[in-house]
Amino acid sequence: MLEVQNNPDLNLTNERVITITENITEEIATINLTELEGTIVNGTISIKDYYNFDFTPGTGVYPYDRETLLDALFHVLAYQHKQELVIAKNPGSKMCCDFSIESVTEMSTSQQLLISCSLTDYPITINGNTRTSKPYLN
Repeated sequence: MLEVQNNPDLNLTNERVITITENITEEIATINLTELEGTIVNGTISIKDYYNFDFTPGTGVYPYDRETLLDALFHVLAYQHKQELVIAKNPGSKMCCDFSIESVTEMSTSQQLLISCSLTDYPITINGNTRTSKPYLN
């Protein structure tokens, strides 16, 4: 994702909306999505397509059915957060996901939103140059 964001041929807006940091010693990562432009259409949040990137939409049910890179990431984080709230799946009560959603227009059928979200202190496994997530939910 960062490669797409940093490529001037693919980043349609030149905005830097994604940051990823990691703490190698503690094996944790933080992903921030900052001030994404979104809309609510027919009850579903949709994120603006920032990239001229050939993204293959997922197959299957929500959240894997999104059609753009950032929209897919946002909805995977929303789904992750929903799973964190299920006590049976999160017996340690670890909460990594956080969201801020602001309305920038009056209520309408196409609601304009400013969305920030983060995945903080997400457990990862580091093996050389490879990073993989470390499951914390059942």
